[in-house]
Amino acid sequence: MNLRKFVGKHWLENRGDLLRDVFGSKSPAASTVKIELFMDDGHRIVGTGVILDSNSILTAAHVLMPIVDEMVSSIRISTNKNAITELKPESVVADIIGNADPDRDGLAEYSLIGKDLGVLGSRDFSFHENSFASLHSGPSYSAVTQPDYGNILLNDTVGINHGLVFAESNEIYRTTHEISKGDSGSGLFELTKDGYKVIGVVSTKTYSAKLTDDSIEQITKFAQANDVIETALTDQAQSAIDLIEKDDTKSSGLNNLVLISPLDKNINGGNGFDKALIKDSTSQIALDSNTGDVKIYWQAGSSSTLKNFEVIITPNSTIYTTNDKMYGLVHKGIQVLMGPSAADKYASKARAWFEDETDDLNIVNRLLIESGYSGRCKDSSKQLATSITENLQLSSKMTTAELSNVEEWADLHSQAELVLAGIKFIEQTNEMLG
Repeated sequence: MNLRKFVGKHWLENRGDLLRDVFGSKSPAASTVKIELFMDDGHRIVGTGVILDSNSILTAAHVLMPIVDEMVSSIRISTNKNAITELKPESVVADIIGNADPDRDGLAEYSLIGKDLGVLGSRDFSFHENSFASLHSGPSYSAVTQPDYGNILLNDTVGINHGLVFAESNEIYRTTHEISKGDSGSGLFELTKDGYKVIGVVSTKTYSAKLTDDSIEQITKFAQANDVIETALTDQAQSAIDLIEKDDTKSSGLNNLVLISPLDKNINGGNGFDKALIKDSTSQIALDSNTGDVKIYWQAGSSSTLKNFEVIITPNSTIYTTNDKMYGLVHKGIQVLMGPSAADKYASKARAWFEDETDDLNIVNRLLIESGYSGRCKDSSKQLATSITENLQLSSKMTTAELSNVEEWADLHSQAELVLAGIKFIEQTNEMLG
């Protein structure tokens, strides 16, 4: 067989694979989504995003700002295969990497455009692995492909724009092709030897945020922080296992975020910086449930102390501290019902069940039900009172007469009132201890 025929035969046999490489699941179109925000005032904002993993979308920070500002009533995510996901704002996390151009007039300072990056995460997303985009710190100039969301709902294709990008600075690209309305947050894809990779994110008509090694690291960590990993627990009471199985944890938003590294020794949250993102590998994260302080033990051997932080975020989990008022109440409620060790294990999971405005009684009733109690009636109040005295280690501190008085008091009150009294006791004890 001559070379021409061999090449022709090889092409015919493999053209399916070649076409899939160029236009298939790993193409820019497969990774691109349309983001629609339906505002409280009736307006609609449209942007574009790039699928990072099964739960995360990379986009421009300014596209996500209405979510952060709590101005959105609903969210719609559409893929190029007409798959549509309708979401409520409370089911997503909008993680802002940098500052957005507030006017969206294309005239923002370079320093703002360069940080116009954000991650939208939700456990309600379920993107397929073949649609995940790879990130890359691109060259000073490159030929790029930039998907246009425009026809995403009309057929199975996404319009593609081609052009050149030039690095105006270390963090900014200038594009030569026209950016359409609604393309903010779209990826700039460069075709490398390893396939298409995202090197930038559209910010204005003229400029795009350039992905750097630092921003890619941040984006990756933020995306990972949205993927809460369930922790298997063994040798616990059945009610506690049920508590975990019914968990519907959602990662906390990452606004007011402080990156924590092994070089940081004593860090005070304060001034609104109440969320800590752990930058490097740790061997242990120890929480003091009384003070709310956190001790980070790094794998390198050093340690850091965090004060006044409400949330600690690692690549694998979201950990609340008792500085978070709601978490503190949930922690004390579980401590009353199930003991201190159970509170330390389960309170972070249970915290996500409640909105901040939920009142104490609703929280206690939910915890009672999840722990196997009725939650409202007075039945078995004596039995619950006995359990509470054991969980709070009161049996050894009270006389027989005092324990009898507790049982009589319990017989006159509901289960919720017993738990609220136990929470009050813990609070008073903590105050006395200082």
